[in-house]
Amino acid sequence: MRIEGLQGISEGLQTLVNLKELDVKIGYNNSILHEGAKALSEGLKPLINLKKLSLEIGDFNDIGTIGANALGEGLSKLIDLQELKV
Repeated sequence: MRIEGLQGISEGLQTLVNLKELDVKIGYNNSILHEGAKALSEGLKPLINLKKLSLEIGDFNDIGTIGANALGEGLSKLIDLQELKV
Protein backbone atom coordinates (compact mmCIF):
# COMPACT_ATOMS: atom_id res chain seq x y z
CA MET A 1 0.00 0.00 0.00
CA ARG A 2 1.24 3.46 -0.79
CA ILE A 3 0.25 6.83 0.63
CA GLU A 4 -2.27 7.31 -2.18
CA GLY A 5 -4.01 4.05 -1.30
CA LEU A 6 -4.25 5.05 2.34
CA GLN A 7 -5.67 8.43 1.32
CA GLY A 8 -8.38 6.66 -0.67
CA ILE A 9 -9.23 4.41 2.26
CA SER A 10 -9.33 7.44 4.52
CA GLU A 11 -11.82 9.18 2.25
CA GLY A 12 -14.03 6.10 2.31
CA LEU A 13 -13.83 5.79 6.09
CA GLN A 14 -15.07 9.34 6.53
CA THR A 15 -18.47 8.29 5.15
CA LEU A 16 -18.92 5.45 7.66
CA VAL A 17 -19.95 7.57 10.62
CA ASN A 18 -22.05 4.77 12.17
CA LEU A 19 -19.22 2.22 12.09
CA LYS A 20 -18.84 0.45 15.47
CA GLU A 21 -15.71 -1.69 14.97
CA LEU A 22 -12.63 -1.28 12.79
CA ASP A 23 -9.52 -3.41 12.32
CA VAL A 24 -6.68 -1.68 10.43
CA LYS A 25 -3.53 -3.57 9.53
CA ILE A 26 -0.80 -1.87 7.56
CA GLY A 27 1.84 -4.46 6.86
CA TYR A 28 5.59 -4.43 7.06
CA ASN A 29 7.59 -1.99 4.92
CA ASN A 30 4.82 -0.11 3.15
CA SER A 31 6.53 3.24 3.79
CA ILE A 32 3.31 5.13 4.47
CA LEU A 33 5.39 7.84 6.15
CA HIS A 34 3.84 10.61 8.22
CA GLU A 35 1.65 11.63 5.29
CA GLY A 36 -0.08 8.25 5.34
CA ALA A 37 -0.54 8.40 9.10
CA LYS A 38 -2.06 11.87 8.72
CA ALA A 39 -4.44 10.56 6.05
CA LEU A 40 -5.49 7.70 8.31
CA SER A 41 -6.02 10.16 11.15
CA GLU A 42 -8.34 12.24 8.96
CA GLY A 43 -10.31 9.11 8.14
CA LEU A 44 -10.72 8.24 11.82
CA LYS A 45 -11.88 11.66 13.03
CA PRO A 46 -15.50 11.42 11.79
CA LEU A 47 -16.00 7.94 13.29
CA ILE A 48 -17.45 9.28 16.52
CA ASN A 49 -19.60 6.15 17.05
CA LEU A 50 -16.63 3.77 16.88
CA LYS A 51 -16.45 1.53 19.94
CA LYS A 52 -13.59 -0.87 19.06
CA LEU A 53 -10.44 -0.10 17.12
CA SER A 54 -7.49 -2.34 16.36
CA LEU A 55 -4.67 -0.43 14.72
CA GLU A 56 -1.56 -2.30 13.63
CA ILE A 57 1.17 -0.50 11.71
CA GLY A 58 4.04 -2.80 10.84
CA ASP A 59 7.74 -2.02 10.99
CA PHE A 60 9.44 0.19 8.41
CA ASN A 61 6.44 2.38 7.68
CA ASP A 62 8.35 5.39 8.95
CA ILE A 63 5.44 7.40 10.39
CA GLY A 64 7.77 9.18 12.83
CA THR A 65 6.75 11.65 15.51
CA ILE A 66 4.66 13.75 13.15
CA GLY A 67 2.62 10.73 12.05
CA ALA A 68 2.24 9.43 15.59
CA ASN A 69 1.01 12.84 16.77
CA ALA A 70 -1.47 12.97 13.89
CA LEU A 71 -2.83 9.54 14.83
CA GLY A 72 -3.15 10.66 18.44
CA GLU A 73 -5.14 13.66 17.31
CA GLY A 74 -7.45 11.45 15.27
CA LEU A 75 -7.90 9.01 18.15
CA SER A 76 -8.80 11.84 20.51
CA LYS A 77 -11.93 12.52 18.43
CA LEU A 78 -13.31 9.02 19.01
CA ILE A 79 -15.45 9.94 21.99
CA ASP A 80 -17.30 6.59 22.21
CA LEU A 81 -14.18 4.42 21.89
CA GLN A 82 -14.22 1.69 24.55
CA GLU A 83 -11.51 -0.64 23.30
CA LEU A 84 -8.23 0.24 21.59
CA LYS A 85 -5.62 -2.26 20.49
CA VAL A 86 -2.40 -0.81 19.11
